Amino acid sequence: MIALPCPQDHYCSLGVTTISPIPCPSLNPYSQAMSSSPSNCSSIMYHPCRPGYFLFPIVGGICSPCTETSYCPGIESAIIACPPGSTWSSLPLSKSISDCTFKTITIVTPIVCPINTIIPKNSGGGDIYMTSIFQCRAVAGFFFIPAYHAQGIICPSGYYCPPASLTPILCPSNICTVNGSMQTSNICPVQSSSILAECQPCPGQLIANAHYIAVNSCLFCCNVGYLLTAISCVAITTTINCPENTYVPFIDLTGCSASMVACESCPASIP
Repeated sequence: MIALPCPQDHYCSLGVTTISPIPCPSLNPYSQAMSSSPSNCSSIMYHPCRPGYFLFPIVGGICSPCTETSYCPGIESAIIACPPGSTWSSLPLSKSISDCTFKTITIVTPIVCPINTIIPKNSGGGDIYMTSIFQCRAVAGFFFIPAYHAQGIICPSGYYCPPASLTPILCPSNICTVNGSMQTSNICPVQSSSILAECQPCPGQLIANAHYIAVNSCLFCCNVGYLLTAISCVAITTTINCPENTYVPFIDLTGCSASMVACESCPASIP
């Protein structure tokens, strides 16, 4: 008999199916795969979420029940809103778009979408026929789960929210790899609807006749044949004659070969 990993919401001796998997008890019905003891069972469902549940990314990996008007297929623990047109309705814990159904409601007053949400557009670009605020969708930089939030919620730092987001999307790690540029400190600030550029130009103008010592750095050295001044690299066209008690030193910037700088005063005599 081939031993297989113990399935979710069960426990098995040694974590594999050497015997029939034992379901977790009703008060603590959830467990991760390969659980080996009833002590591994919990009343809380953790990622990966089962169909009918979704992962809200900023609450520490805990799965939440899928709300009405949405469905949660269990793929990547996502929640997906039913189409905002006529089939916008679904029951809680729905698992498939086939669970989204037509729902007729008599409209007494015009539908007004909550704060930071708008009426979606149909395929022709016009507003859809609204029968419920659950058909409203978040504006860019906000997220909104119908039947879960009272209004659009501002996208937190470290996440981004394109238009119609149900949950915020975690920002990727940003690594600038461009010479003469510096890494953007936060590519997803509060209320982001998209990811900012990973690199920003170094302050001021790029230095002509210079090279930058490393990626994601604003430190530079002059190319051969150029003199390093306070803010630029100037071509050396004549012999440098320094006044008495001054000299032209060579400096070593980390990652650069020696560069010349303007005349400097000689150090004080050592007794």
